[in-house]
Amino acid sequence: MAGWCFGRRPEEVGDGCWLLGAPYDPWFRQPLWLQTACVGETLWAYNADHLRFLTDLVAADLRTRSRVESGPRNRLLESRLPKWMLSKKNRAAVLRGLDAIAARLVG
Repeated sequence: MAGWCFGRRPEEVGDGCWLLGAPYDPWFRQPLWLQTACVGETLWAYNADHLRFLTDLVAADLRTRSRVESGPRNRLLESRLPKWMLSKKNRAAVLRGLDAIAARLVG
């Protein structure tokens, strides 16, 4: 039975796990095409919708959290994003990185 595993590299999780939270395809464990270096980290997106979500969230002047009716609040994707990505001091660099990733979709 497969499960969801979090790690930064495929070798950190065992066989039978889908790798999440890293710049790799969760099933095939191959590096994602939509990634770039950003403030000493790797900025990545799975697809155009994921990229749009990240861009909207990082660019927002006021980030409001959606209300979760039941269960833990960290079920929301925005609560799982790394702090460096949402930091005000990194906003311009992250937006430039997201623009660079978006250019790969067009070109």
